[in-house]
Amino acid sequence: MAAAFRAVPRERFVPEVAAREGLAAVYRDQALVTRRDARGVPTSSSSQPSLMAAMLEALALEPGQRVLEVGTGTGYHAALLSTLVDGTGQVTSVELDPDLAERARVALAAGEHRVEVVVGDGRLGWASGAPFDRIVVTASGPGLPRPWLDQLRPGGLLELPLWLRGTTQAVVVLRREGDELASVAIIPGGFMGLRGSLDEEVPVVHDQLVASDLTESPPSRPLASLTGPALRHLRPDARRRLLALALGPSRSVRLPVRAPHRALELFVSLAAPEDRMVQCVTDRPARSGVGVVGTDGRSLSVVTQARSSACLATWGGSEAERLAIELVEGWRDAGRPGIGGLRLRVGYGTAPRAWHTSRRGDAVLAFDWLGPPTLPGRGR
Repeated sequence: MAAAFRAVPRERFVPEVAAREGLAAVYRDQALVTRRDARGVPTSSSSQPSLMAAMLEALALEPGQRVLEVGTGTGYHAALLSTLVDGTGQVTSVELDPDLAERARVALAAGEHRVEVVVGDGRLGWASGAPFDRIVVTASGPGLPRPWLDQLRPGGLLELPLWLRGTTQAVVVLRREGDELASVAIIPGGFMGLRGSLDEEVPVVHDQLVASDLTESPPSRPLASLTGPALRHLRPDARRRLLALALGPSRSVRLPVRAPHRALELFVSLAAPEDRMVQCVTDRPARSGVGVVGTDGRSLSVVTQARSSACLATWGGSEAERLAIELVEGWRDAGRPGIGGLRLRVGYGTAPRAWHTSRRGDAVLAFDWLGPPTLPGRGR
């Protein structure tokens, strides 16, 4: 793996960053935004190298394999894929934007990488090159289009950044088992949203409330943003009341357990009732996280990080706080499962019995944990 990163110069694929900020910036362990839309929202980037390394490691690539990449971007990741499958393998990369595709082709050709870059909607895969031993998706979304399953060889691996609930993401590695997919690894991390057309905004986020300070030039980042399925269950006056709460002062509530923030946040995002789950982002990280709202929009409580342990940031009345604490206690009673204990099966027919299921287009996602916990209000 390290040899592949040494063999592929990142600056070849992000020359504008190298020219503007120098090689030190190119080789920092961070994502590099290379294109934005008219609103200033990133539409293309070179991902964080440490995350790319973890994803490539999980793919278990071997010389001679056929790989489909959805989302070429700069072409850097495709170059790494090509290096790992060696000269006997084949990498096909699908890019929606013709300009990005052409830039990537030029950079890949300069490094003599064996990659075919094609223009198309990555959600359809690339049928003419199937079947593939590996499919890797470099943009996030809520679903798993059926063509990805159909174009994957039995026993092959599909890797993608998946919206688990709302916009909470993780990179999921799934193996094809018949007409289903079963997870073999889940990696913390997230990517910008997958688009189906150049006119589609990135990311596609529904059920969102945002408050920004427009007196600054250019406008600052949002002061508060609320996203999640709970919002569609609130009346307009309750949504406005909830956003006003998030802009006001909060109180910090110590949790009844010591908890690694990432594991607890993941559990809460999946275990919270559909009509109560929300993700809150404010201008202060200590008041941002996944949590729940009160039924009338008069309370909000989210899981946040305070030094080395997690706590709750709470606004308004006590209803949301009580539910958040119940969820935390459910996580504790389940044995404090972390991201490595989450299991996912994906089918395209009848929903299976599972701890939590979610239908996404023609796919059904079934989530379980090692030693499945019980959802609040369902037997606890």
